[in-house]
Amino acid sequence: MARNDTCLIGALLMRQTCTLVLAAAVSGCLAHTPAIQGPDGRPLPGSIASLEKVELGGMEQWVLLRGADTTNPVLLRLHGGPGAAEMPVVPRYNRTLEDHFVVVTWDQRGAGKSNHRGFDEETMTFERFLEDAYELTLHLRERFGQDRIYLMGHSWGTQLGLRLVARQPELYRAYIGVSQLVNQEQGTRIAREWLAERFREDGRTSELERLEALGLPPYADHGDYVRFQRMVDGEGGSMDVGFTRLAWSALRAPEYSLLDVSRWVRGARRGSGPMWDSPTYREHDAFEQVPRVEVPAYFFMGRRDYNTPPALVEAYAAALDAPAGAEVVVFEDSAHTPFLAEPERFASELLRVRDETWVLPSPAPAGAYPNGQEAARAATDRILLPFLLYTPETGLGGGAAAAGYRRLAPEVPPSSLLTAAMVTVERQLSLEVLWELHRRGGSRVDAQVRFEHFPDRFFGVGPGTPDEAEEAYTSRFVETELRLQRQVRPGLRLGPQATFRWERMIETEEGGVLAGGDLIGADGGRWLGIGALATYDTRDDVLRPRRGVYLEASGLVHPEALGTSGYHGALLEARRFLPLASRSTVAYRAALEASGGEVPVLLLPGLGGSERLRGYYEGRIRDRFAGALQGEVRFPIWWRLGGAVFGEVGQVGPRLEDVFSGKAELSAGAGLRFRLGEEGAPIRVDFAVGRRGNGVYATIGEAF
Repeated sequence: MARNDTCLIGALLMRQTCTLVLAAAVSGCLAHTPAIQGPDGRPLPGSIASLEKVELGGMEQWVLLRGADTTNPVLLRLHGGPGAAEMPVVPRYNRTLEDHFVVVTWDQRGAGKSNHRGFDEETMTFERFLEDAYELTLHLRERFGQDRIYLMGHSWGTQLGLRLVARQPELYRAYIGVSQLVNQEQGTRIAREWLAERFREDGRTSELERLEALGLPPYADHGDYVRFQRMVDGEGGSMDVGFTRLAWSALRAPEYSLLDVSRWVRGARRGSGPMWDSPTYREHDAFEQVPRVEVPAYFFMGRRDYNTPPALVEAYAAALDAPAGAEVVVFEDSAHTPFLAEPERFASELLRVRDETWVLPSPAPAGAYPNGQEAARAATDRILLPFLLYTPETGLGGGAAAAGYRRLAPEVPPSSLLTAAMVTVERQLSLEVLWELHRRGGSRVDAQVRFEHFPDRFFGVGPGTPDEAEEAYTSRFVETELRLQRQVRPGLRLGPQATFRWERMIETEEGGVLAGGDLIGADGGRWLGIGALATYDTRDDVLRPRRGVYLEASGLVHPEALGTSGYHGALLEARRFLPLASRSTVAYRAALEASGGEVPVLLLPGLGGSERLRGYYEGRIRDRFAGALQGEVRFPIWWRLGGAVFGEVGQVGPRLEDVFSGKAELSAGAGLRFRLGEEGAPIRVDFAVGRRGNGVYATIGEAF
């Protein structure tokens, strides 16, 4: 069976369990950024789409890296606020930039995904923010092998950006100040005069009285300043896009979980409050403090901006000592956020900046960073998740999963190490460790170790076993698996695989066939298998595919000399995904599993469970051969809620022809899907009815 390649929790689904992870924890796991796709709908070779943590100033902070080509220039964006994170907005409004830059969107400390529980607001100092941005710059230079990067700041981010390029011009190719903050006190006075004039002209006496009640700038009280800025915004002099639209973008952003959206709102509401009494922050004066910039400087400003008034920006650009040039770019239909109000022109102007300043970079020499500082390291992401589960095989259960992942190269998926423990009301215990290693060139290594103590049910061998044949048993086993795959062409991987299983029968039902000792492996044993596998994958998304195919052919041989009994097995599987209108999808899967030799009875190919022939108890029918055909229609309902209807047919038999000639087993059902990210794996709840029973399944990810 294929493994999910990107979502950590998806790999934690065990053979007999379907996990329902607590909603907030799940959404954190499912937060991701979609791959950048080529014309064929597959991930574009050489691109990067990565949501990562980096350690800056002793604190883990989140960055989003997206670009169609990792050799393109790096563009680091410094958002406004402080606290107004742009990660859930930038990919939606400025996607075009990813074709020409590696766009780095950073949630600064105390903002968005970096607004952790227990965040210390006392660390919000101008120098600390400046050092964080500096460390991130060094990290990006080293990661992408570029001696200089582009730096773009917005609003508060321009206060940081201007200081950075003035202090360390050798690190930056050009500076783009969007809604440049020049002098906050002077800007507030200009905005106040504009407001007062509008209120007088319109005869809005009450608004004018409220404005006058605030007094004259500067505002010593942060609350007064916030009230003033709300008045500016209410007159169209600040944000070009309302909070409702921005919040909707955040809710839909796959990079943000529900918890992240809450953090985003809290960070934005906090704003500059903790820094308000700091002279370094409030007394910023670009005229005096940054009179010279040695890199090319571009100032993008909205004509209607009264948060950072254009008159001050134009005056500063004219006074600036800029040997490499300084240019003001005016967006006539924008206020404070031209990248939201005029995204097409914004992208066009940035491409012009690139054309005027970009030359092929020389690699940054190792150890050549200023002041002897090292770049920030790419942190290993760690997740600890509790989960609940329910299936017909387990009843109610729960446990915990711990996971960590690290990207070994910019263009490859993250490698992961996962552990999970589960107990159920049926006294079932399962422990599992999984490892996925992704390397350059598309090669990968998958390893798994699993221990289970599992009270279960056995119904006999063959397609026609009656319900009366049911008997209880408890087995205990340890199983390991290793799969090595090398990409030989795009989408196609080949490689060897090996498995080892040790099993012991703990308890059987008196008078049952398992207790009789006539069935192979009924008492347990040990089996070592070696073999090979080939996979071909063109799916547009591993977690929630809408188009493409997945093919797998694998085989294992268990020599008698290396185990209790000798047997062999093979699997052929094909999946196809076809998009329909309104974001619906038709999905098919055909699978054929075969075995021969002295096959242990509990390892015979079987049908039933949450993935094949839902509605049947897992392993309800088993024999030397098993085949199944499944079809689903998946469709949206509202917002992130979707639905599915499915039908499945399958059969087992002692010979291959029996699978196709015997009376087929049937099941059908419907379910709901809820995705916590825009394109993430859904929480799945299915109800299925089959000829031999029914079942409810709650899990993460589609059945195939």
